[in-house]
Amino acid sequence: MPLTRTTDAAPGRRPLSAPRYAVGYIIFVTLLLGGALWGMSAYRAWIDRYQRERPRYAAERAIEALDAGQTDEARLQIDLLADERPIYAGDFLHPNVSEVYEGAVFRDRVTIYERLCARLIKAGMFEQARTVANKTLFEYHIASRPLEMIEPWELVSLAAAVNNDWYASFEAARILAAHGADRVRTPAQMQPIPQPENPTQFKDFARNVPPVAIRAMKVFYDNPTGNEWDGVTGMLDTARGATASPAVANQIDSMLHRAYLRAGKPDRARQLLARKWGRDPGFMETYWKTWPHAPASFLTDREPSLMEFLWAERAPGAKPTLANFMDSFQPDPRVQVYDFSAPDAFKPLDTGYFNEKNEFYVIGDSVGMFNNVAGWMEVETRAPSYQIAIGYKGSNAIGIMPILLVQVDNGPYIPVYCDSSEPAIATADINMAPGIHRLSFVYVNDGIFEWPPRKIEEDRNLTLYRFALIQVKRPG
Repeated sequence: MPLTRTTDAAPGRRPLSAPRYAVGYIIFVTLLLGGALWGMSAYRAWIDRYQRERPRYAAERAIEALDAGQTDEARLQIDLLADERPIYAGDFLHPNVSEVYEGAVFRDRVTIYERLCARLIKAGMFEQARTVANKTLFEYHIASRPLEMIEPWELVSLAAAVNNDWYASFEAARILAAHGADRVRTPAQMQPIPQPENPTQFKDFARNVPPVAIRAMKVFYDNPTGNEWDGVTGMLDTARGATASPAVANQIDSMLHRAYLRAGKPDRARQLLARKWGRDPGFMETYWKTWPHAPASFLTDREPSLMEFLWAERAPGAKPTLANFMDSFQPDPRVQVYDFSAPDAFKPLDTGYFNEKNEFYVIGDSVGMFNNVAGWMEVETRAPSYQIAIGYKGSNAIGIMPILLVQVDNGPYIPVYCDSSEPAIATADINMAPGIHRLSFVYVNDGIFEWPPRKIEEDRNLTLYRFALIQVKRPG
């Protein structure tokens, strides 16, 4: 009988621990891990490319294009950037999308926009620089801020200056002065990250926006008392003679007129107004006494382009409200007056930067703005308009008053510092042809300051009453 060999292993099977199987497992695991790592790396590269090509990073691409001397590509990226919004309002099928946050913190697009704005100015792309400067303001105000950053407003002032819009340049400087600045720095002077510049581009700045005017406004907003007002009026008078810009001269005159009144020198204020008007404004006393029965011929004797001066000099105890006063210009063919509170006239405007739930409220004969909020109104002008006069009242927080941005159609935003806590009139230079236009009004710097130990609670808000389109140029 032949002998047989026995074994514990099943016939035809090898143990799983055999070297042949171990090598296979190692190869399989290696391929699996390698594929996973490759997939992760490929995904990261793809997501980086995807993010880089998104409109929100057009600023970085524009800077790269400027570095390469590709101005046409830079213009294309600025166009994309102008349309980009951090908040996209959806509809029934598409939910709202917000990119306000980068994780747990607010996204910082302000710094990169500052760099880009300075680079655009240096490259001579002035219109694009102004677009980016305005976008910087909106990005900063995606949340309520009690105070402004200085650099964005310096760039707004410079960008307006190189576009020869001296009104807007001076108004931005006024906002800086209200925040304690005594000059407008050029990009190379800004800290902690100076930017390259071409100094020749700013050679006309001091000639049109005199440094003494900025220093005077800084003191003006520091609430001077007594003889300190003499210093303010003296500096403003010096600045008035130094500026080469008629628009800036009018703005300085307006501040000087108010400074005389606040200094208790109404005779000096009256003399200034008479010099600008070319006639004695004393006949306005009849209007204040006889309102609402002043004859139409008397009303049209007034100079509408000096509306803010006339209102500031109203007689003590005058009965007309600001709305009454501005409405009284309706018979004047040189003026078109619009009521913010009129039914269905002032419509909400979604900026794409503010909380879409923010609203303005119609309160009597006015509109109240208690958050960062915007609205628009369509107007049809019968003649060219050179000035817009806005009736308003503001409240302050930390000594800073409301800032209103005004836009005509798709033009640049015009800053207006609404610095009176009493009903007042602010004016801005515009250039509107006859026809249908869309005017946008953006309250941009809502803020609250609270200090419970001192029982301090300040809430910055803006009330709008009327606006008037002035269709005659200022005297002189």
